[in-house]
Amino acid sequence: MIVGHFFLAFTLAALVALKAGLDAQKTLTIALTAAAFSIVPDIDIVYAFTAVSTFIDGTSVFVETFWKSSSQIHRGITHSLITGIIGAVASTLCFRTKNFYLEVLAVLTGFVVGMALEGVVTAVVLVLYVFSALFLARFTSDRLTVKWFFIAAFIGLVGHPFGDLFTGTPPRFLYPLSLNFLTGRIVLVGQPVLNLLAVFFIELSTVIAAVFCFGYLKKFSFRDQLNGKILFSCFFGLTAFLIQAPTHESSYQFVYSLVGFSLLGSGTATSLSGRTGVERNYFFAVNLVSAAALASVSYLAAYLLL
Repeated sequence: MIVGHFFLAFTLAALVALKAGLDAQKTLTIALTAAAFSIVPDIDIVYAFTAVSTFIDGTSVFVETFWKSSSQIHRGITHSLITGIIGAVASTLCFRTKNFYLEVLAVLTGFVVGMALEGVVTAVVLVLYVFSALFLARFTSDRLTVKWFFIAAFIGLVGHPFGDLFTGTPPRFLYPLSLNFLTGRIVLVGQPVLNLLAVFFIELSTVIAAVFCFGYLKKFSFRDQLNGKILFSCFFGLTAFLIQAPTHESSYQFVYSLVGFSLLGSGTATSLSGRTGVERNYFFAVNLVSAAALASVSYLAAYLLL
């Protein structure tokens, strides 16, 4: 759901800013800042890369080893609502003061807290979390007011854990407290393949919503960007007869192949002549998400036929 975190935070922040009456450029800056903050909690995934050293045994073994390693630290302290709130407040304070010594204190505090809770690994992860938030504070220092920086940071950091409710082990919302809202992920559909598809549709909907929102801010028409050649992506449904039915535990074949079909479909559909800059990228994005939607629906139809 890493992609979903980014686009969901973007859309939510944009809607809040638009509701407050801000202009398109300020709204876009706030939305992008929130989207950037929404990625920060997943900084803990870097630990998994330290535990996986080879691709020799094949993709499936790598994926299994990667997620097994990441589960040792992932969705812990960085996905806590307590950490998110403190992180939003602390980064806003640093954003307001622009005080280097306060930033150093924040990093050192993160290290000490991490060491006290679970040791070196948690300390390093928390330092990376703090450093990333402070980097965003510095990067946006001349672009946002204190109020809107806090709102963006809050949406990104505090909203992130809720995006993980449908995949894998649920976040420890109140870490380091032992209390937790859930002990297992939310299952939308009892059948594993259909449940994976349902989660995928949620993920894809966050991307489509963000594309719509960006188009609205830039005054681009979503419908006018569409090209009929994206119908090529409907052939993805045939893979239901060729590859193993995907589940949460073995979803990468489905994801890789669908992304490939979507890229190919959007590539054949995209005529970029006469388009430059942002409009070119938006045109590609519209056709990409549309191709992905067609591909996933065609797969669902073929699977139901099976």
